[in-house]
Amino acid sequence: MKAVVKNIVREEHPWPDNVSGATVPVDVIAVEVDFLADSGELFASQRYAFHPDQLGDDLGIFDRQAAAMQTDIDHAVVVAQQRAEEGARHAPVDARVGDLRRHFGVSLGDAVAINDRL
Repeated sequence: MKAVVKNIVREEHPWPDNVSGATVPVDVIAVEVDFLADSGELFASQRYAFHPDQLGDDLGIFDRQAAAMQTDIDHAVVVAQQRAEEGARHAPVDARVGDLRRHFGVSLGDAVAINDRL
């Protein structure tokens, strides 16, 4: 995942004043970022607004966001593979359960747990 900064501009955003409670205009740094997958395909576009003092000298913020997104994607792939493997492992038993339910005319709503203890 790669972060590509598309645009950086000064914008005026409404902000609540802590003293008066009124909404006042505040200058912010608005940043548009595209996050590209390793294939170069667009994964997401994000728009950020920072107060100037929020950024400081930390200019790697978007690269870290891209790395976090890639970690999330990688984890989702692993989870999907695990669920597919689990589904394949359960498929023969699930099919047999379905056969037995149909044979005995039992629907999921009618199913009664056996050997349950209260």
